[in-house]
Amino acid sequence: MIENTFQTLWQDARWIAETHRWIHAQMRAQNIHASGEIETLQTRPWSLMMRAPTDAGNLFFKAIAPTWKFEAALTKALAAWHPDDVPQLVAVDTPQGWLLMRDSGERLRELVRSSRDASAWLDILPQYARLQVDLVKHRDEILRFGTPDHRLETLPAQYEEMLANTELMYLDQENGLPSTDYAQLQELAPQFAEMCTQLRAAPIPESLEHGDFHDANVFVRDGNYRFADWGDACVAHPFFSMRVVLVSVENSLNLPDYSPDSRPLLGAYLEAWREFGSRETLQEIFRLAFRVAQVSGALKWFRQMQVTPPELRADYMHGVPSLLKDFLYADLEKYPYV
Repeated sequence: MIENTFQTLWQDARWIAETHRWIHAQMRAQNIHASGEIETLQTRPWSLMMRAPTDAGNLFFKAIAPTWKFEAALTKALAAWHPDDVPQLVAVDTPQGWLLMRDSGERLRELVRSSRDASAWLDILPQYARLQVDLVKHRDEILRFGTPDHRLETLPAQYEEMLANTELMYLDQENGLPSTDYAQLQELAPQFAEMCTQLRAAPIPESLEHGDFHDANVFVRDGNYRFADWGDACVAHPFFSMRVVLVSVENSLNLPDYSPDSRPLLGAYLEAWREFGSRETLQEIFRLAFRVAQVSGALKWFRQMQVTPPELRADYMHGVPSLLKDFLYADLEKYPYV
């Protein structure tokens, strides 16, 4: 399996030496000097991160596994289109899937959890929405990078393809999907297709959706915010992003699911879309988008699990079943966000 081979490669001394040489070459090209040893921070089935201390601050190197290699080209493009919204790039090797980035500051997560205050999202979400609105015009180019296609016209077929893979449903296993739920999800296929049709008819254009827009992927420096880690991005309904945002806030502040305390955050995000409809219209669109987003999220986990070696799946196997259960048992009338 190519992903297994790729992850094994990251542990190879020759490969590590090669990446170190590349990092030092990019530093020399920009007159940046090392001030310490390069260290590996984390390894995941989909990426590896290193930190290189320098006289210009820490640099961060990311190696991306083949399935997610589009992230290198996408991040490079975003840095050209919206340099203030994403990490500053020192160098990119798109064929290799390598990124070298400057330090973007402190993670929002630590700020939110230490202060018990999520109000920074009131500034972040309009900034992110403006980015999404502008990227509508780049949608076709973003798809050409290999960015996953979760446009509404494609989701019904992807939904059925996902359900057909019973191995990754973990039927009747711990953290898996009960057979009764699986049967109901199969029966819901026509209804899901109709949801996508309704959402597609709404006046919100599809754009880039970060896919993992939580407080550990937002960085803060001098009151400015940058959005990192675009490996779960897709072209989709932009409102899908709010599913992760709202769950992130609830987790960081230990709030209950669907907490009314998150309502102002959704309002700040939707306000940036007012040119496309009234508040009431946008709220109704969000209700439907929030439920369809659960399937989009499950598809991201599904794609990941397909290329994750079986011996590494245990930590991630819950992703597809849990989101499909959220979709199955969602009650649109009980969402208190709007």
